[in-house]
Amino acid sequence: MEALVNKANVLIAQENLIEANKLLQKASQIKDSPYIHNAYGIIAQKQKQTDKAISSYQMALQLLPTFPQCLSNQATLLIETEKYSQALDLLKQALKTDQNNAEAHNNLGVLYYKQNKLELSQNEYMEAIKLKVHNPEAHSNQGVIFCAKQDYSQALQCFDEAIKLKNDFVKAYHNKGTTLYEKENFKEAVEIYDKAIKGKTQDPETYYNKSIALQGLEQFDDALNALEQAYKLSPEMALLYVEKGTLMYRKGKVDEAIKNYDLAIQLQPNCAEAYYNKGCALENQGKIDESNKNYEKAFQIKPTLVEKKK
Repeated sequence: MEALVNKANVLIAQENLIEANKLLQKASQIKDSPYIHNAYGIIAQKQKQTDKAISSYQMALQLLPTFPQCLSNQATLLIETEKYSQALDLLKQALKTDQNNAEAHNNLGVLYYKQNKLELSQNEYMEAIKLKVHNPEAHSNQGVIFCAKQDYSQALQCFDEAIKLKNDFVKAYHNKGTTLYEKENFKEAVEIYDKAIKGKTQDPETYYNKSIALQGLEQFDDALNALEQAYKLSPEMALLYVEKGTLMYRKGKVDEAIKNYDLAIQLQPNCAEAYYNKGCALENQGKIDESNKNYEKAFQIKPTLVEKKK
């Protein structure tokens, strides 16, 4: 049973979820185990099946309440839903059981990053790397911190180290592309996003960011094609419609741009970027009162919103 679960975990790390699931089914026929339920939870989480993942983690913890990896995994779900206090409690429990758990330290770093506690976040990533040198996830996450601090050179070094440790690490390629975009190295950013895509990424944000980088190169048709690929993966991602609206605006198709901004607002009523860009489009049409209402709504939602270049 243990060998089957270990092999399943290897397959999960390789994103071969179907075969991993088959092995776990075989293992569960031999003996019930918290390690099986934890692995099922990881698969469900990767497939964005949140309720199923929570159920699997809870079953694992019923069998082994002090299971640090499972506590840490469940915390990542809570982080995704911005339940930071509950996530912190679980990570503290995990580290109380195993203070040398690199994964828990890495996830605690993610939690602090989400709370904009960059120094605390970086300390946790450093601890995770100290405990587990071959740790591409922590190296990549540390790069995100450097990028947030606008230390792009250090950020790129971290992403390169993560890729060196795991050549098919899509997330590291994605983050490296974002850093190159921030440096306005649009051509290199597109090349890196393409490497992530060749790694068979199912992350719509990679295509979304590629589209933005292509716009920096003024390759608008290619940018639109990248957005179309993102739609296929996540048709309810509001920012995709915001970005399509921006492309239509740049092409002079203002009415079509507004339609896309409205679609974004319909999907995500608190999407500040959609209101702001709609305000810009309405201002272009001379509809000043309507424009100001959208600007006001945007700034109510996101007071720090800065003007986007059209």
